[in-house]
Amino acid sequence: MSNPYQSRVQQKLSHCRMTVQWLETASNIGRQEEEALLQGALIHLAVACRLYLRELGHNLAVKSPERIFQVWDLVDACPEGAGVEELKSQEWIAPLFMAERHVLNPSVSASSPQLIAMDASAAQTEELSLERVKRYLTALSGLVERQRQSFEEY
Repeated sequence: MSNPYQSRVQQKLSHCRMTVQWLETASNIGRQEEEALLQGALIHLAVACRLYLRELGHNLAVKSPERIFQVWDLVDACPEGAGVEELKSQEWIAPLFMAERHVLNPSVSASSPQLIAMDASAAQTEELSLERVKRYLTALSGLVERQRQSFEEY
């Protein structure tokens, strides 16, 4: 039986790649448009990552892979020695999900509804940039490719 998550992971990675390519080749793009595209690319990546965790859960016969939202959800749902240890060492996954949260749930200043306020944890995170999105894309694409190849060997 094929994995229902695999094609969706590929779709979201492809959407991110297209957005990054457009950002790299676009001329005369305004700051507002650039920010919207960067945020869109980041959301595609976070969704791809979450779907990939579910893909792994499906491959490992986790009872309800749709309940996997974070790495620890997968780790907790898998039997010990299931081969998900590499995921725990990926230092970019938590910042990716944190950046997604900041895009989806910005703090709004009570004094002026038009201003987005940075909370204390947001101030400690790296600013969203094309380079940052490309690093996440490279890391996730590499992880997906490596782990899919290792699953094919078994």
